[in-house]
Amino acid sequence: IRAYKALAAAGFAGVGMLSTTRAARAETTWELYTYYPVSTGAPARGVTRIAEDVEKATNGQLKIKVHLGGSLPIQATSITPAVSNNVVRIASDIFSVGNVPIVAVLRLPMLIHNTQEYETTNAIMMPYLEAAYAKKGIVILGRYVYPGQSVWSRRKLTSAADLNGQKIRVVSPEQGELIRRFGGTVLTMGTPDVAAALDRGVVEGVVTAASGGGYIWRDLLKYNFLFPVNFLETLIIANKDAFGKLPADQQAALRQTVKDDSAWITRTLADEEQDLRQKMKASGLIITDATPQDIQQGQQKMTAYWDEWAKTQSPETVEALGKVRKALGR
Repeated sequence: IRAYKALAAAGFAGVGMLSTTRAARAETTWELYTYYPVSTGAPARGVTRIAEDVEKATNGQLKIKVHLGGSLPIQATSITPAVSNNVVRIASDIFSVGNVPIVAVLRLPMLIHNTQEYETTNAIMMPYLEAAYAKKGIVILGRYVYPGQSVWSRRKLTSAADLNGQKIRVVSPEQGELIRRFGGTVLTMGTPDVAAALDRGVVEGVVTAASGGGYIWRDLLKYNFLFPVNFLETLIIANKDAFGKLPADQQAALRQTVKDDSAWITRTLADEEQDLRQKMKASGLIITDATPQDIQQGQQKMTAYWDEWAKTQSPETVEALGKVRKALGR
């Protein structure tokens, strides 16, 4: 909280006001924070597109300044409260389940098997997510989705059995449960901290996609086991009060821009996934497909967990998961 107050006092969450005449509309500047630390990655390029396109769509009346992961004193797991407390007006929120647990329904390991199933699940879940974020004073403007998450490691990893004894970085407790059930140890940390942790051996592997962290940390990873762990979405969120103070045309422009550019991020990540993995393979990465037996074993280990987990959350989570399982036939 001190960091938030100091950040706000320094003016990072400030609103700039310019007026050349009494009738001129105020120019507003928002600060956007993303967990993603590398400017060349699609998630960073995408939020930069949002900033540029919003400024164009509003004729310069709404400007957004982008801050990459690690450039502000906001931990990746604290992005939700940072937006809620108006430290930054807008952010890309991926490490959200500690603050909004119902998000994890979309990430339950071995539940969603392909992108079509993900879209079915997302349609069911979005009203629940919007209600949960609204309680924190936040509006959801859009989301982008990473390709299916798999497991990467410095150590030999060519089967599910090889997870036993490995230290794997995950982005949610639910991902971690799958790793634990195969005998691994899990750690959660923000994206900017992973490279150093891999280099020092604090973790030996990660759950990610090639177009996510896989390519960023390619020099530190030797194996990629294509175990279909789950899909991983990032929500673009904004402070509800700040959003509500925008003129209606700016609200509409911001929503449409986030929708369009989030879709661009999703497409770009998907397009890059195979290309990046093949480049890494050519450089020595050992890639192994999961066998049907591995996948079946993984689903058997997790099926009971889905309901066990939901019951520890809220009635809304139990209800939402029930709808999702019915829609997916699981």
